[in-house]
Amino acid sequence: MRDLLAVGGFRVRTAIRADCARCVGRSRGTVSYNAEVAHCFRCGWKANRLTLARELGLARKARTGSRANARVRREVQHRAKNEGGIRAFTQWRDERLRQVSGRHYALSRAALRAEQALASGALTPEEQELAWSAMGRFRHEEARLSAAFDVLTCAKASAWLECDSRIEELFEYWKAGGSSFQPRTSSF
Repeated sequence: MRDLLAVGGFRVRTAIRADCARCVGRSRGTVSYNAEVAHCFRCGWKANRLTLARELGLARKARTGSRANARVRREVQHRAKNEGGIRAFTQWRDERLRQVSGRHYALSRAALRAEQALASGALTPEEQELAWSAMGRFRHEEARLSAAFDVLTCAKASAWLECDSRIEELFEYWKAGGSSFQPRTSSF
C-alpha cells in the first residue's frame, strides 16, 4: 500500500500516515493506511490495495491471487524506480538553483553596497577602485546567472536565451552526467 500511495501522489510520512493527494489546502498526515487499506480523515477518500492499483492503471481488472499481486508489485517497483531518477534530477536541479541564486545574491549585494559607498563620496581612491570592481563583477556575471536561472526554471521567451528552455533537454543533460550546463545565451 505504501508504494501504491507514493505512486498515486500521496506523500508518505510514516509507516502508517501520508498526506492526501486529493485534499485541497493543508493535508498533513490525514491519510491513515496499513498493508491493505487507506483512508483520508479529511476528505473521506478511501481505497483498498486493489482499488488503488486499478485507479493508478496498475491492475487491468479486479483479479485476486498471487500472480496478480506479483504483477502489481512489479509495476509499482518499476514506477518507483523511475520516480527515483526523477527525484534525483529534481534534487540536482534544486541544488544548481541554490548555487546560482547564492552567487547572484552575493554579487548583487556587494554591488549595491559599493554603489552606496561611492555615492557617499567618503572613499579613498583605492576603496573607490574596489567598489567599481565589485559593481563590474556583478554586471559581467548578471547575464550568465540570469541565463542559468532561465534554463533551470525552464523559462519561456527569455531575454537571456536564444530559444526556450525545456525540462526534457535539461533532464537529458543531467542523465548524460553533465557537470557544467552551458545555456545557449542570446547575443545581446
